[in-house]
Amino acid sequence: MKSGNAPHRTPSLSSKTPAIALRDIVEAIGWIETFTAGMDLDGFREDHRTIAAVERKLLVISEAAIRLGDEADILCPDQPWPSIRGT
Repeated sequence: MKSGNAPHRTPSLSSKTPAIALRDIVEAIGWIETFTAGMDLDGFREDHRTIAAVERKLLVISEAAIRLGDEADILCPDQPWPSIRGT
């Protein structure tokens, strides 16, 4: 049953395209670089907010790699795709 106030949403097929998945990976890597800029390992280990933010972006990367499926090896060979997907 539809609610009168709820907008009608349809799933976006474009979110499943390889180009979008690769964009998601690149953007997530960029965010991780931004979050950790100027940090050394000890500083990172002590900053729980940054750890949580990086973990979230690693999840985005893993999910995008899963969406890429077999195309990942074709588009970006020599990457550890099984490990990335299992993050």
